[in-house]
Amino acid sequence: MIARSAVAAVFCIANVGRAQSAANESRAKLVADARAGTAQYQNVSAAIADGFKRVGVEFPAMGEHWVSLSRVLDNRFDPRRPAVLIYITARGKRQLAGVGYTALLGDGDQPPRTAATLADWHEHNGSVIDESLPVHGHDVKHSALAPEAAALGATRLAILHVWAWTNNPAGRFVTENWSLPLTRRGMSPRKLQRATVRALSLANDSASYYEQTLRTSLGLSAVESQRVHSILEARRADTRAELTRHPTLDEDALSRIWAALWTDLEASLPKRTSDLRAIRAKL
Repeated sequence: MIARSAVAAVFCIANVGRAQSAANESRAKLVADARAGTAQYQNVSAAIADGFKRVGVEFPAMGEHWVSLSRVLDNRFDPRRPAVLIYITARGKRQLAGVGYTALLGDGDQPPRTAATLADWHEHNGSVIDESLPVHGHDVKHSALAPEAAALGATRLAILHVWAWTNNPAGRFVTENWSLPLTRRGMSPRKLQRATVRALSLANDSASYYEQTLRTSLGLSAVESQRVHSILEARRADTRAELTRHPTLDEDALSRIWAALWTDLEASLPKRTSDLRAIRAKL
């Protein structure tokens, strides 16, 4: 009896190992197919020629999204034809970092079964545009895809990120890639304090992602918006100066700048303290 149980356990372990190996091969193939299908888009002009349009600003940990509405509406999973291209700006040059697959879902629908797990997909309950603008709110009428967004309405959107062209230490299919602030500076990904990498992303934030996020989240008045702008500009300058002094990164100094940013914001917007803290926790 004991011998049979031991044999069964061995077979079970072997089967789990084979299943895991097969899953890893499938995931590797998905990444390889994504690369094969998007190699021509290393130059963004090729993406523009194929109908991709930039939507929103560059996310600190998700890059800049370029969307092909025709592929979104085609609603067909093809590893070599992603509906979204993810670019980052590294040392002044735009480079392809990853891709995104979309699925338009009706009531009770689930994303397509792929080499990725269902948990790798994340869902939005607004239009396709929601994926590519600051997470706390946006104004669609200023989007490059505004006419198309109206056509999509409030269709549920599922999206899968695949970091096919750059490393993500958290995983190829993990939505946020917090190695991007390092990659933008030509540095190898490594584990950093949370506040350090956020300060790095602030230094790279020429498109004012944080300013847009705060403005749209809080519904700031013109006067409040100007205060936020001034604070962000000052702390962005502090971060860049610190990086000039210590290009290999002084984590504690950068973390202090990130903390000081939020202290300044709370002092300038005292009635918004709880909202600011909630936003900080999400960023």
